[in-house]
Amino acid sequence: MFQNGLDIFHLNKPRFTQDFYEEYLDAIPEEYHNRIVIHQFHGFITSYKLHGIYLHRRKGLSKDYFHMLEMWWYRKRRPEMKICCSFSKLSNMYEVKEEYEYALLRPVFGSHSEGNYYSAFPESGLIDALNKTKHFVVAFGGTNYDRIEKVFELGFKGMALKGGVWKHSDPLAEFIRIKHKISELEKQYSEFS
Repeated sequence: MFQNGLDIFHLNKPRFTQDFYEEYLDAIPEEYHNRIVIHQFHGFITSYKLHGIYLHRRKGLSKDYFHMLEMWWYRKRRPEMKICCSFSKLSNMYEVKEEYEYALLRPVFGSHSEGNYYSAFPESGLIDALNKTKHFVVAFGGTNYDRIEKVFELGFKGMALKGGVWKHSDPLAEFIRIKHKISELEKQYSEFS
C-alpha cells in the first residue's frame, strides 16, 4: 500500500510483545518508516525514523499533566515527529489544550464490520464542531469507499480507514479505488474554494 500512495500507516498492535513489534517494524522497508505512526512502545521513536506516535488520552487532571510531560519528552528527542490522539466526544475538540498534529474523531459512522457500533455524533453537531475547532480532525470509524464524499461534505481534514480496507476481500484494490475517488473529490472541491 505504501507503493500505492498510503500516506500514514497506524501500527496499533496492543497484543504484540515489544520484540515482536520490533520485528514487525524491521520487516517494513526503511524507506517507508517515515509514514508509520506507532501506538505502543513509543521508545522506538528514537531508534527508527518513524512519522510519529499516537498518545492514548487519559482522563483526570493529574493524567493531563502526565500527558503534557510525555509529549514534551518525546518532542525533545524527535522535534520533527508528529503526535496524534483520538477524540470520542465533540467537546474534546474544544477542551483539549495540547497541540497535536491531528486527532482522529470516532466513531463518525456506524460500523458492523468492527463490532456493531453506531455513529456517536449528530451531523449538525459535527459540522459546527469541525468549523470551530483549532484541531486538524480526521474521520475514523465506519469510514469506507461509500462515505468518502460525506467526509468531505462534513468538513473533515482527512479520513482514516480500518475495516473499510482491511476487511475487504482485496484490501489493496479497495485502497487504490479509495485513493482514486479522494483525488477526484479533492479536485472537485478545490474548484469551489
